[in-house]
Amino acid sequence: MITLQKSLTDSKELYLDQYKLLSKLTVVIPSYGRHPYLLRQAAYWRQSGVTVIALDGSIKPLSIDQQKIINAEKNFSYIHMPNGICERLNYAAKLIITPYAVLLGDDDFLLKGGLCSAITRLELDSDYVACTGQAVKFHLSNRNRFVSYEPAYSLWQYSVNGDDGVTRLINAFSKYHAASCYAVARSEVWKSSWGNVQQWAHLPMIELQQAATTYIHGQLTTVDDLYWLRSTERPPVVIGGVWAPERVTLRAWWGSSEFHEERLRYFDLLAQEMVRLGQSDHQRAMDAVQSALALFVAGQDTEHVAPDRWSELNLRVKSLVAQWLRERMTEVEYQKLWRRVGVRLGTAFSTLDELIDGSVPGLLFKLSPQSRSEMREIEKIITRFHANA
Repeated sequence: MITLQKSLTDSKELYLDQYKLLSKLTVVIPSYGRHPYLLRQAAYWRQSGVTVIALDGSIKPLSIDQQKIINAEKNFSYIHMPNGICERLNYAAKLIITPYAVLLGDDDFLLKGGLCSAITRLELDSDYVACTGQAVKFHLSNRNRFVSYEPAYSLWQYSVNGDDGVTRLINAFSKYHAASCYAVARSEVWKSSWGNVQQWAHLPMIELQQAATTYIHGQLTTVDDLYWLRSTERPPVVIGGVWAPERVTLRAWWGSSEFHEERLRYFDLLAQEMVRLGQSDHQRAMDAVQSALALFVAGQDTEHVAPDRWSELNLRVKSLVAQWLRERMTEVEYQKLWRRVGVRLGTAFSTLDELIDGSVPGLLFKLSPQSRSEMREIEKIITRFHANA
């Protein structure tokens, strides 16, 4: 009886500590054409302490009944705003009143324990303006009844350091990792970065604008905890048509005279931020921004499809193959075949139990007891979601 009472007391204290930390955080969720996923987000964040701002860019809003369900959650604000992604993020920045903010895809999950670790790191170390953690991707198969996992986005002990914005930009873009996009950031940094992004002819420059602004403001660090669960349930959202390679490639945007004025405006936007923060005069800031982005461009291997697009397409194909196999084989046969094929190709998918016990190839971190518990709950949410679809 004493052991049970202590366990219940410890669980209550853990919940209260987590609630206190998460109440300092706003999660911004842009969405388009995925209303069921917004309802899933509302259920996931219920009574967590987090403030959620969902910005729905769909042509039609949630139904009245669905809006009632979401609006019943005190911490969840649903805003129907059929505008572009940049306009929605700019608007969200005006609504943030918590000390920290983070961006989240509408079909992804951020683990509450990982968020708490990131917030704690920022609370304890004022040298950093943003903090992210470790990630895995999840895949669905067998008519969406089975969830499998693989390591994603190698950010183990990754950081972007430097005493000034110029140094940090060079360090970040000489070997770029998409670390700042979904990192917990101090709110003033989130507002200056995601809250100030603009539309560019080469769409991924939005991400790079956000990253550069973050590193102009300060350093980024990572925690060893599982932080982000990346979904492959749906292909990337493309408004106005089926997914296709970028019409304006990075190298075209960077090298063509057609985009000369836009490039200058891009460089100037970032340089002005450095000047505003008192880090540099305008000319030195312009030189620093151009030099950092030149390093990024030099590191890209293809001008047809950005690397992250190849990754998304590759994952989609793997998911479809896995689903096709599972519908035609027993679970034992499937596991034996996929394990042999997957390990040889370096793309093996693993079960939750394998993820928990640390036997996943290429996984550099261990799941904490809290992460294990959270992952079991999230897997239930995913499978129930698709069972009811």
